[in-house]
Amino acid sequence: MSEAFRQAGPPANVQYYLNGILSGWPVPAFPGNTTVLSAIANMVNPIWSGTLSPALAIAQGKQAVQAVLDEYVAKW
Repeated sequence: MSEAFRQAGPPANVQYYLNGILSGWPVPAFPGNTTVLSAIANMVNPIWSGTLSPALAIAQGKQAVQAVLDEYVAKW
């Protein structure tokens, strides 16, 4: 166990932790989560660069994300 965990009271970096909680966004944890996040990034990036229309990028991204979710649900 590190020395930081043995110290009494709040850790010296507690404010960074609290700032992270206030500014972060929750990500659901499930098998395939990283694949879904990658699919979303791959969906949004072409929109920002102007290489795909939002409608087409979203349609493609939806298919990729839905495939991962379907596989996850099928296992449960």
